[in-house]
Amino acid sequence: PVPEEVWSLYRHACRLIGLRPTAVEWDVTLPPLQDLCREAFRARTESRKPPTPLPRAPRRRAAVSSGPAVRLAQMQRWVHGRIVRRGSTRGRAGAYLRSLYGATLGERVGIYRTALPEKLESSLAGDFRAIERILGERRFLELVRAYLKRHPPRGRSLRRVGFRMADFLLRPGPWRRPLLRDVAAVEIAQMEVYDAPGVPVVTAAAVGSLRLRPVPALRLLALSTPAVPAMDAAASGRPIPRGARRTWVAVHRKDYEVRRMELSEPMYDFYRALIRGNSVARAAKAGGVPVEIARAWLREGADAGFFTPGDSEPGSVPRRPSPPAGAR
Repeated sequence: PVPEEVWSLYRHACRLIGLRPTAVEWDVTLPPLQDLCREAFRARTESRKPPTPLPRAPRRRAAVSSGPAVRLAQMQRWVHGRIVRRGSTRGRAGAYLRSLYGATLGERVGIYRTALPEKLESSLAGDFRAIERILGERRFLELVRAYLKRHPPRGRSLRRVGFRMADFLLRPGPWRRPLLRDVAAVEIAQMEVYDAPGVPVVTAAAVGSLRLRPVPALRLLALSTPAVPAMDAAASGRPIPRGARRTWVAVHRKDYEVRRMELSEPMYDFYRALIRGNSVARAAKAGGVPVEIARAWLREGADAGFFTPGDSEPGSVPRRPSPPAGAR
């Protein structure tokens, strides 16, 4: 259960900032449903109670030599260096933190040093579920550890930790497998599409009368293997298709759901030409099809949510300053 001290702090926060959506989260071991409901109900009731005074921790004096103040950023860099085992253990930031925590500083940092790899492995398992299904849990863990050794996290968010996985799977070595590389490219595109900002979309009925441009939540991929059929097979427990066979896919979002649309090569060439700013007639030529077929594909793309109102001529897609990341 949530400790009473946390509920008291929660009541104090609600008094300061007002009611906010609240989540009671368990990372690993989920309690019975009745316990979940009881904690959720308590969150609703606690937000309306007056806060109780919080016990104050004794103030600790830091025995630091005189000199320039230690900035928060310096302490953050020092702690980060200890967690990932980089950089010097000396310096004013280290001296300041040791004066605060003494012999327990190493133990405190060690907690994060132990937890970070597990958190990174768990995060990448959630991002690359299809690769984990194809490889199996043990082999996937080996892949993740090799990847993190090559590309340790540098940013503040875990969201982009795996965004170099497709490039890693192209490098010479034991993990160079074209199918895995293509599956990684699809899963990265799915993450990008999920995170892309939402914009109004054009319906198929309005394609001919509105000016269009591609939505941010759209990625077009040309692959050298049957990656999407392999992902579907892995999800359903069927044998994974092998071999080199070119495939094309559009990764997009519709009704708050990330979807995949398998394309033919002419369709891929047509949509790719549209995204690059060509007219429907020129895009039809790029796809090698009559304009009538191209317009049917345009309506199909609009029905899938590929387009948003733009500022060019009706029925065309204007060139935007930079193509979507992951589109090729």
